[in-house]
Amino acid sequence: MQAAQTRRDILMAARKLFVEHGYASTSMQQIADEAGVALQTVYSSVGPKASIILALVDLIDDEAGLEELIPAFMAETDPRRMIARGVRISYSFVERCGDYIAALISAAAVDKDAAAALNESLTRHQFGALQIARKLVASGAVRPGLTVEDVHAAFALNTWATTQMHARDALGWDGPRWERWCVRFLTDAILGEGPSAVIEELP
Repeated sequence: MQAAQTRRDILMAARKLFVEHGYASTSMQQIADEAGVALQTVYSSVGPKASIILALVDLIDDEAGLEELIPAFMAETDPRRMIARGVRISYSFVERCGDYIAALISAAAVDKDAAAALNESLTRHQFGALQIARKLVASGAVRPGLTVEDVHAAFALNTWATTQMHARDALGWDGPRWERWCVRFLTDAILGEGPSAVIEELP
């Protein structure tokens, strides 16, 4: 129990420092100091920086609330609400962890360890979008002629974190506006039902 908490404290410290100073500029000693532990504890609990940044992918999943969001999506039977719940998952990542995601994307351009962590995040996003696509196609509600691959591409491309962050930074949209837009766009593109207000009904 204590070991798990120590590991989490180290990861939270690393996340904070990576956001504030960048991955490359953050030393292992700084992480240890921020977490309030000895340097050797960082290595024994998590590992070197490459292991820390990869482990942060799991922490971000946890902070985004996937333990609640994924079961809610899997239990959904209405196709419009499936789309809304699928979008809510991506929305939650940026709303709760957007600072770290932005830092990871920036670091990935110049550091191979950060690039590996970003690739893991992308792989998980693609896998999640594929599960959403399969469930939607199985519902029989998608537009005639659309394949699982079509629905997967539509969902994956429109819900990756950079899309939401671009809407925020370039268009001045807040998270809820992006979420509403994305639900309406995907509902029309995938189901052909036109704009949907189902997002207002989600808890």
